[in-house]
Amino acid sequence: MIAACRSLLRDHRIISTQHGTYTWCKSLCLGLMFLGFAAFSPTLLFCADTLNVIIIVAHPDEAEEYAGGTAALLSAAGHRVKFLSVTNGDVGHWNMTKEALAVRRRDEAFAAGKILGASYEIFPYHDGELENSVELRKRVVRAIRGWKADIVFSIKPAFGGGHPDEMASGIAVQQGAGLSSAPLFMPEIPALKKRPLFLWILDYYSKAFPHTPDLVIPIDSTIEKKLLSFNAHASQFYEFAPWQKGILDQVPATWPERRLFLLKHYEADVAISDASRGWLVKWFGEEKGRKFRYAEEFEFPHYSRKTDNEELKKMFSILLTHTGTKK
Repeated sequence: MIAACRSLLRDHRIISTQHGTYTWCKSLCLGLMFLGFAAFSPTLLFCADTLNVIIIVAHPDEAEEYAGGTAALLSAAGHRVKFLSVTNGDVGHWNMTKEALAVRRRDEAFAAGKILGASYEIFPYHDGELENSVELRKRVVRAIRGWKADIVFSIKPAFGGGHPDEMASGIAVQQGAGLSSAPLFMPEIPALKKRPLFLWILDYYSKAFPHTPDLVIPIDSTIEKKLLSFNAHASQFYEFAPWQKGILDQVPATWPERRLFLLKHYEADVAISDASRGWLVKWFGEEKGRKFRYAEEFEFPHYSRKTDNEELKKMFSILLTHTGTKK
């Protein structure tokens, strides 16, 4: 492992602790963490610097639903993870007042974030009324700058369909991406010195169209945390969504049964698609690539900071040549 690092990087350092040898390679950390390194290897990799990660979605529960396992991996590695919902979700029920539901969803979100190791912020916009405006764009840029984001996840804008809030939130991030590092845009808030790495989350609508993931993150090691974060959002996963689907009478009462219920009815949020399986096999090899049971998939948008494909290949090659045993 150390020899491989030396052959690829100039800036590396190895330290020994009572827990064994820990490899610190800043430029490798992100790629290895995204590949679910901790899921199958006893050697731990960390960044010399903590990464600031923000996941921007339209409603409370969507960060957990589409990127919760990845968030838990990043948080467990010591990185700062924040969930930002740009609406308060006050339409997601059928027999509560909007005011009571907004409070309930806020409390559920904070509980879910705690499970995954993420902080939470919720903008006061009403569910179903989000518009792509200069005001929203400024608030999104302010959030990205305020978090000093290195990585920004957001919903892929799906023009022509999908939830209007999700489209509006995705467009706001897309239009604010370059502005996050433009000093003369909102000069009262320091601009980022470097544009973050942006990643698209694939929501229920965008997943329905043919797509090829650019990044697939195995979440076998954090699937239980992800399911528990679903459990925290009871108003959505056990009430509103089942009511919409006509299966409210099928919601069980105990956690073991609810766990199976979540895996069955929200399979698309954790299952590995054929395209994602192909990606995993390509990078992990046939044997390891087919062992993973759960994963989350992402795409690199055109407005993201450019990455070097060769550098990414080098990152992955270190992982692929690792045997999973201590050196």
